[in-house]
Amino acid sequence: MAENIGPPIESKKAREFVDHVKARTDQLVDEGVDRKLLTDRLASLDKALNEKAHASVIGHMLTELKGAFEQAAGSATVRGLIILLNEVFATGVPSPDRKADAR
Repeated sequence: MAENIGPPIESKKAREFVDHVKARTDQLVDEGVDRKLLTDRLASLDKALNEKAHASVIGHMLTELKGAFEQAAGSATVRGLIILLNEVFATGVPSPDRKADAR
């Protein structure tokens, strides 16, 4: 089995991200994201966070959630969410001009 060599995912940041996405569900659907796919993945991730699942499980589920955004990849909302998701994954800090997209 491969070791997880990436930085650990903080459950607090993951929870904040999920809440951020939930607050924008209607907007994401208007921009082309499939509502059922989005809500199903959010519900699964919510459950995993509530059950304090291992960080690798949370990471996998966040990646699946990211996949739900693909239908609206060009939207400013999705670009902002991807920036926030990269922060959850600790892949780097976005440039200041891109942080505005995340709001």
